[in-house]
Amino acid sequence: MMPEEPPKPRKRIFIKKSSLQNAAKKHTDIPKNPSRHDGTCSAIAEESISKGEEQEALAKLENLESERVAKRKQVSAEPQSPAANKRATPSSIDSPSRNTRSSTRVTPTLSPGKHKLSTHPKSPSPRYNALLNQGSHSAKPAPEIVTLDDSSSSHNDDDNDDGDGDMDVHNHRPSKTPRDTSNLQGSRAILAQDQRQRADSYSWTNRLDGDHSDDSDAGPVIKDDAKNISQDSAKYPSPTRPYVLEEPQPPLPDPIVEVLVECHIPNFEQRVPAFDGIPVNFKIRYSMPFRKVREKWIAMYNVPPEIVDDLILSHNNVKLWNATTARSLGVTLENVEDWGKIALEMTTQDLLRKAEEDRLRPDVHAPAAPKARQPSINLTLQGKGYEDVKLKVYNDTLVAKIIGACRRRWQIPADKEITIMLDGEPLSPQVVVKDTEIEGPEQQLDVYIK
Repeated sequence: MMPEEPPKPRKRIFIKKSSLQNAAKKHTDIPKNPSRHDGTCSAIAEESISKGEEQEALAKLENLESERVAKRKQVSAEPQSPAANKRATPSSIDSPSRNTRSSTRVTPTLSPGKHKLSTHPKSPSPRYNALLNQGSHSAKPAPEIVTLDDSSSSHNDDDNDDGDGDMDVHNHRPSKTPRDTSNLQGSRAILAQDQRQRADSYSWTNRLDGDHSDDSDAGPVIKDDAKNISQDSAKYPSPTRPYVLEEPQPPLPDPIVEVLVECHIPNFEQRVPAFDGIPVNFKIRYSMPFRKVREKWIAMYNVPPEIVDDLILSHNNVKLWNATTARSLGVTLENVEDWGKIALEMTTQDLLRKAEEDRLRPDVHAPAAPKARQPSINLTLQGKGYEDVKLKVYNDTLVAKIIGACRRRWQIPADKEITIMLDGEPLSPQVVVKDTEIEGPEQQLDVYIK
């Protein structure tokens, strides 16, 4: 059986298409439904619109150019009026060219066919020029400016007046004329007067060696070389009177005041071994607070820290604070000498409160007879190499207090022993005066220091 032969390829025939087939395709290029076209109709419409706009813009340009040329010829042909050379007020200044312009525009008729669009590569497109001219024509017209001329300025407008009155109406744009400065000097004078009245609230720093041509009487001028004037006072001087340099006043007198401090706290000798019970005399300044007196008294007797907080100074059972001075007690500079020594007492807050309660408590019983005052004894203590010490003691005064007074007066250190001798016999520090042989209003004792 013979194998089948493959089919032979079909022969391609090259035949030129007829003109009828080509004509049919031309008809199919135009769609039957205009709404389903591919943009060809819109392109044709835009091209026709742009051509019409270019022709319209070209006509407008030609009209504007011809109008400008006609106005220039008209202005150059008219003679210049003599009134234009006269001086006029700023409110009625008008150029001759503006007075000759008409409110209606002349639009010459030109044939658009005689002009062609510019084909220069750098020139703007006709549509751009058309839009620019259309924006300039659509602007709002200039407002009417009414100038009322009075008798003083009527001669300046005789050439332009028609005899109907003194009111001229000009329909033009306001020119850039200089501002009226006739009342400027008067305004400056009023402003300077107002500044002088309110000078306290303004800074005068800009007036230092400045220009004072407009307000020569506006107040004093502070020079930079005023050495004795402080910076703050020179910054705000008085507008009504010149600054007067005041001489420095002398300091107030501060005399010396004597203060006598006593202590009557029960059993204070047992708590403070160095305490002798003798009043201490202090000399302080009139303006010095009593806080320093309290601190000095505590340092003299080496008071323990646990007792320091309880100690306070009082005057007539009234607590004295740390900032209290002699002036707070009623001492003045005139009666310092009359006061003599100011008597203060070192006490505690509890004792001061108890004394106040006793003073306010009503006394239901009869007052007791006043206690007889103990007689005092004047002692003279003599030590080898030291000056004599005079003391006033009582019968209940301990000998230890007399020894402490000598130690403080002669400034004897604590490591040295002090012994008081009476008729060659030493006195014990723990005995009182009445238990010794000290008698009489005056007594002399010897003191030995080892």
